[in-house]
Amino acid sequence: MTQEEKMSIYKAWKELINMSSAELLDFATSPEGKAAGLPKAEAQKKGIRSGRDSALALIRMIPKGRGLVAALENWTPAEWRWAKAQVSFIKRMRGMRARMVGNPYERNGSKTRWLSSLLIWGHDPRK
Repeated sequence: MTQEEKMSIYKAWKELINMSSAELLDFATSPEGKAAGLPKAEAQKKGIRSGRDSALALIRMIPKGRGLVAALENWTPAEWRWAKAQVSFIKRMRGMRARMVGNPYERNGSKTRWLSSLLIWGHDPRK
C-alpha cells in the first residue's frame, strides 16, 4: 500500500470512526454489542468479517492512530487493511440507511440491527 493510499484511507477512517476506544469497548461488551457482531466462526462460514473482530481491532487502533503521522508510524499492514475494510463497511451501511425510512430504534426502544452494526464497527450515526 502506497503512502498516498494510506493518506486517503486515513482521511476517510478519521471522518467515519467517531467513537472512542472507551465508547467502543462499552458497547462491544454490552449485551447489545455482543449480539451486534457475528461470532468469528459464524462470520467465517458466511465468508464475511466479524463486527466483533473489527471492534477489537479498533480498540487497539484508535489510540495508535490519533493522527496521520501516528497511524503511519504505528499501524501494522494488517491494521491498514482493517481501516480500509472499516471505511468500506461504514460507507455501505450509511448508504443503506439513506434508502431506508424510519427511526434507528425498534418500537420497544432497542437499537435496530443497522444501528448496532455501525456501532460495533466504530461509527455512531447519532453523533
